[in-house]
Amino acid sequence: MNAPVGIFTSSPGGRIMSVNQTLASMLGYETPRELIESITDIGQEIYANPGDREYLKKVLGEYGEIQNLQCQWGSRTGGVFWVSMHAKASRNEKGKIDFIQGFATDITERKQAEEALRESEATYRALFENSLDAIFLTVPDGRVLAANKAACEMMGMTESEIIAGGRDGVVDETDPRLSEALKQRALNGNFKGELNFKRKDGTRFPVEISTGIYQDRLGNERTCIIARDITERRQAEAEHESLQQQLLQSQKMESVGRLAGGIAHEFNNMLSIINGYAEMMADVLSPTEPMYDNARKIGDAGKRSAVIIRKLLAFARKQAITPEVMNLNDSISSMLKMLEKTIGENIDLFWKPEKNAWLIKMDFSQLDQILINLVVNARDAFYEGGEVIIETKNVEFDKEYCGGHPGFVPGQYVMLAVSDNGCGMSKEVQSHLFEPFFTTKEMGRGTGLGLPTVYGIAKQNNGFVNVYSEPGEGTSFKVYFLRHKEGDAVDSSADEEKSPVKGNGETILILEDEEEVLGIARLMLEKLGYKVLTAETPNKAMALAEAHLNQIDLLITDIVMPEMNGRDFANQLKELYPDVKILFMSGYTDNVIAHHNMESEDLLFIEKPFTLKDISLKVREALLS
Repeated sequence: MNAPVGIFTSSPGGRIMSVNQTLASMLGYETPRELIESITDIGQEIYANPGDREYLKKVLGEYGEIQNLQCQWGSRTGGVFWVSMHAKASRNEKGKIDFIQGFATDITERKQAEEALRESEATYRALFENSLDAIFLTVPDGRVLAANKAACEMMGMTESEIIAGGRDGVVDETDPRLSEALKQRALNGNFKGELNFKRKDGTRFPVEISTGIYQDRLGNERTCIIARDITERRQAEAEHESLQQQLLQSQKMESVGRLAGGIAHEFNNMLSIINGYAEMMADVLSPTEPMYDNARKIGDAGKRSAVIIRKLLAFARKQAITPEVMNLNDSISSMLKMLEKTIGENIDLFWKPEKNAWLIKMDFSQLDQILINLVVNARDAFYEGGEVIIETKNVEFDKEYCGGHPGFVPGQYVMLAVSDNGCGMSKEVQSHLFEPFFTTKEMGRGTGLGLPTVYGIAKQNNGFVNVYSEPGEGTSFKVYFLRHKEGDAVDSSADEEKSPVKGNGETILILEDEEEVLGIARLMLEKLGYKVLTAETPNKAMALAEAHLNQIDLLITDIVMPEMNGRDFANQLKELYPDVKILFMSGYTDNVIAHHNMESEDLLFIEKPFTLKDISLKVREALLS
């Protein structure tokens, strides 16, 4: 206990529990025991300013640790000296502070040297008043003591108004960076970065700030904030970027529109001749004659060419569409040969239609355009060969599900999914997918209009688009078309409604690297009556499994994750929980998962996005398996 610094342990209420000889000597006591028996309230009997003790308690309560707290202590002989304190709170299992441990160093000589430096106050005052940057002199608890002229001009307030409003009247309290800035300043004595301030009229604006803690001539702890308004800089950067994008988009739109309109006009003239003569030939020829099939093939090719021209005209002149009721499976089946030729011989195309698919209503040429764009996009995701899966599925979204998924609308839909096992996309690329003219393809291979066209057509037909992708794993585009019920001939018994199945308090561990998906899954399962543990990484999930040994009934895990795939983690968990049930989930469709070597007779899988009813039924199936 003869360390060169004073070491102590105290209770939250202010009693000394233990000290070393150095600290006892600093305070004028011969032994640690004599000090412990003499002091009953640290704040009143040791601190020259009891408020410093309260500030220490506040910081420890909020952050659990404080470094370099400089304050004055009083010795037994009546003398006052300066110390630098470092303290840390120890909490019990309920989160309450059991005791405080720390150490103190006598810094009186250093403080005396600092006092000598303060004799140049007049110089610093001149700098304060004439600075072009806003300067606020404050107290750590948020009070403002002074503000210079630049600060008043920036805030649109008088100095008296700034002082009256305090820090909360200057800094935007809703800025999520504020708490971290205060924490860093409390721990390290300074902070540099950006925050949002608010003017007298409530306007929020960005500033660069530099703030630090210092002592005034009386030894009181003070803080200084230097701030610079960077609104104009941000606006200039944003305007420059916007103008650049507008210029590029304007040039592209003008060129592509002029080209599309010109080609469509000229090609329509030739198609009129081709289609007319083909029809005339078919009329005069008998179906048994060899040339009859040739004439019909010419006519069919001409009709499909006319569909393409309609799309060009729609793009260039916003031509009206003609929606019609259709069976999505039949329409896609008629296009498969054309799509196979589009993707090439080195890519395998699989077609997985939904049985008894509901009817939809849209322009056939628009469906043609969606499929071609998505299939071409999938084709370009491969460096060599690969697989593309086209599938349809009847789906239904309720209000609860749509509330947690922006862009989704409650209702019944027919889903068209085009999936590939190509190169995949990063989150950054996905955030720009549907922006006009955004493309990651090399020059000459993409216009940046394909996916925005898919998005626009879906919206025009009261649907929406969802995309799921992981770098190196592949991509799934899902387009949802609103079900057309008028005259719907689909057997309704095949879609018998089932209510969500409640749980019986079973414990479920969810492993999912997407925070938003993890959150909505937890809410759904808790609503169904399950106990839920969540983890964003395999390591955290394994730690939870070990901490809740013999308590976990079911693991729900994403399949494709950055650190480890879900199948490998499930195998590891089986070593700890041999009988645990496993339910895999993914934004890829189950047909795509089968092509990722995940196919198994006993493998249970749920496809994202899922509804409350979907996951309730699948979880119950897994628990009973």
